[in-house]
Amino acid sequence: RIKSWMVDKWEMYRIAQYCDQQVPNGQGGQEARFLCDMNLQGRAEAWTLLRDLSAIYRGMVYWAHGSLFMQADMPRAKDIDYVFTRANVIDGEFVYGGAERNTHYSRALISYDNPANNYDTDVIPVTDNALQRRYRDRPVEISAIGCTRASEAQRRGKWALLSNSQDRTVTFKTGMEGRIPLPGYVIPVADELVAGRPNGGRISAAAGRVVTLDRDTPIKAGDRLILNLPNGTAQARTVQSVAGRAVTVTTAYGVHPEPELQWAIDYHDLAVQLFRVLKTTRTQEGEYEITALEFNPSKFAAIDTGAKLDERPISVIPVTTVQLPASVTLSSAHMIDQGIAVSTMTIAWPAVEGAVAYDVEWRKDNGNWVRLQRTGATSVDVVGIYAGAYLARVRAVSSFDITSIWKSSTLTQLNGKEGLPPAVSFLDTESLLFGIGIKWGFPAGSSDTQRTELWYSEGTDLDKATKLADLAYPQNEYVMQGLRAGQQFYFWARLVDRSSNLGPFFPVAPAVVAGMASADAGAILEQIKDQITESELGKELLSRIDLIDKNGPGSVNDRVGVVRSDLTQ
Repeated sequence: RIKSWMVDKWEMYRIAQYCDQQVPNGQGGQEARFLCDMNLQGRAEAWTLLRDLSAIYRGMVYWAHGSLFMQADMPRAKDIDYVFTRANVIDGEFVYGGAERNTHYSRALISYDNPANNYDTDVIPVTDNALQRRYRDRPVEISAIGCTRASEAQRRGKWALLSNSQDRTVTFKTGMEGRIPLPGYVIPVADELVAGRPNGGRISAAAGRVVTLDRDTPIKAGDRLILNLPNGTAQARTVQSVAGRAVTVTTAYGVHPEPELQWAIDYHDLAVQLFRVLKTTRTQEGEYEITALEFNPSKFAAIDTGAKLDERPISVIPVTTVQLPASVTLSSAHMIDQGIAVSTMTIAWPAVEGAVAYDVEWRKDNGNWVRLQRTGATSVDVVGIYAGAYLARVRAVSSFDITSIWKSSTLTQLNGKEGLPPAVSFLDTESLLFGIGIKWGFPAGSSDTQRTELWYSEGTDLDKATKLADLAYPQNEYVMQGLRAGQQFYFWARLVDRSSNLGPFFPVAPAVVAGMASADAGAILEQIKDQITESELGKELLSRIDLIDKNGPGSVNDRVGVVRSDLTQ
């Protein structure tokens, strides 16, 4: 059972205060930000019910550290909770990401219970024009639990669209301090690779209001110095003066800073990145992985009053353009790979000043564009192409991930392997009983042969020849069977490679290669030897023949004697 001390009642009280705050109702009046108008008509799991109720105030419910935590997407009691810099992140690596385009929405359809319509469900649309221009019309349907006001439904829709558009995430790994920030906490991330200026590190020394940093920075009076304190919290103070690496703040920190803890600078012209923690995972003993979503404190005023959303300047790296490649050329080459003929297309372009990588796409015969992996070279190979018309395009990418416009090649016809397969080295025939044996040879450079075509004709005209067989490489002999004795044909052969290129016929006119089935009677008699006499018919014939010159019942002599006896009588 959950005890009262297992729940952070003060955070629940802050959430309740936030729900009761007065906001414009869109009709010239004021109203509470959130109301819960609902009737529970059945039993439900406590955890499911708590999660449904938290959706009313844009919150979350989770269990951590032996307590039940409730957080809401609202301004924090403290603007920051804990700082992460490259100094307290494993390998100093922050991994940034974002949502796919098909998960961005530009219009929200909010369902709520309308009291003016007998509490039937009505739908109110909420549209963001800027998102409409960027993503076109992409609606999302949301059911507002416990909502009976159109104005509140509209605020929920604005929050959904705005939160969905702020999709930049960061993931990093850290040590035991990864237990400190819980889901819903706001963490500054000081990444100088993004900022373009040193904005994070570790404390070298601290004495009262003077903090000595571990590196040179352009910090000045009026900037804010954020420190992680020994009690696991972060505090920011305004800088009063700077003397080298020693920074004096206007007000002492709540807890005296200690060396080796982290610091971050929120410059006047360069804001530190803010993220709200989504999840914390212990990957192994003493190591945690944190995933957080970008956080903009000005969005709450934009949702409630329509105020302009402040864009935080998180980088001073200049956004510059990059030139497109001067030209893009296509060429093809042929190679043998494990006995297989492979045709390769090479896409090449000259280097572009300021470019660190290139995006390459190609297509064949007006088909779909195929994107290759981003490369830092000035040429790429596409292996295993087929004959056709090819088009390629390349764009340059700067170190700031800024891309140029595409530069396209001219439409180029590529035929795969250049040249035709060679002719067979020889073609011979052999007379066989009721057949013709055919043999041929493969010349040098024919290792990519796919098959051999054999053609034959009763005459010497190749145009009237008929294909006899397709024989896979490296087969080099064939027997034509079922012929009558002495039957003659003329033969030709040609090679076909693995790119379906046809070689020349062999032999070349006027030369011919003739073959004839054997007409030797001795071979035929040898073939049928003993086959007739051993059959039932043969035995019957022999028995009848024996009756001609032998005596006995039924023999010729016996029947002649019977006739003579009849004549004498």
